[in-house]
Amino acid sequence: MYNKSMKRLTLYILIVLLVTCGCSKSNLNSDETFSQPNNQEITNQELSLNKEEPQPQEKEQKEELEENLHPIDKAERDCIAKQDSTQGMNECTYKAREAWYKEIYKYLNLLKTITSDDDYSSILKAQSKWKEYQEAEFEAVSIISEKQGTMFQNTAVGLKTDLVRKRALDIKELYNILIN
Repeated sequence: MYNKSMKRLTLYILIVLLVTCGCSKSNLNSDETFSQPNNQEITNQELSLNKEEPQPQEKEQKEELEENLHPIDKAERDCIAKQDSTQGMNECTYKAREAWYKEIYKYLNLLKTITSDDDYSSILKAQSKWKEYQEAEFEAVSIISEKQGTMFQNTAVGLKTDLVRKRALDIKELYNILIN
């Protein structure tokens, strides 16, 4: 379970880095990646890259990623971008986690309105089991925050928040499936 969460966090970080740095695979041509061009061989594409202007394809990819980013993720990203300390970054992530908890409760309440009592009872049972799982995962992840260095604290906070985020999105997806 820990490796799966770590992979998800790593993927999330890579996506955020991709969005923030404007990098994309389309900029890299296997012939150009490792070779040094002669001054005479500089192409228009390389000139436009040197000007650091985003390519149309990059801009579209950035916009698409931005559109698909959940508002809580956007708020957390924007908050972190304004921080100068790891503690400040952690505070942003704590706020995001609280927002994800609110999403869970929001969709649990919505599910109550569209399901039978028996079905809702099953959903609550699953939520109770997930809560047990969450507590066990939080305890396991806490090992990371005991290491020296604030980056380990950020990692632990991020992993815990990612777990809650995933549950919120799963509950929302269940709701969306049931209303259609």
